Amino acid sequence: MINQPMTEYTTPSKVLAEANLKLDQANNDNQLLVLPRKDVLAIDLSGCLVKKSNFTNTLYAHTKPIEDAFETIKLCQDWFDDIYIVVKTASDNVTKMVEWLDKQNFWLFSGVTSLHCVFCISPVAKAEICQLLGLTHMIDDTIDILNKAK
Repeated sequence: MINQPMTEYTTPSKVLAEANLKLDQANNDNQLLVLPRKDVLAIDLSGCLVKKSNFTNTLYAHTKPIEDAFETIKLCQDWFDDIYIVVKTASDNVTKMVEWLDKQNFWLFSGVTSLHCVFCISPVAKAEICQLLGLTHMIDDTIDILNKAK
């Protein structure tokens, strides 16, 4: 599957709106909403796909991904129903991170769709997003994030 460069972000509000819509539809039909269990993986960007990098300077564009990271994610496609990139960062870094992912052809090499890329500004928000996504597995270099996402 070839993905187009990212032109739009999935945001926490979109994730929540989709979940609420499914619940509303089930309530309107007087049905119990039972979603099949899916294996869902979330991966952090900085420290997992790229060495810890300061996306606030101009050198970020020349930063190389961690060796074999994209190809490893592509292999994970066989084991997971959905794979998301969930990133906690300052809002002024989002565009730079998306540009970096596009420049590295991340969407093509990893098989992850650009619509599965979520940005937030706090560890608490990241944990909430992971719960809304139905996360079953997570790769993150920060133990605090992993503990909050339990």
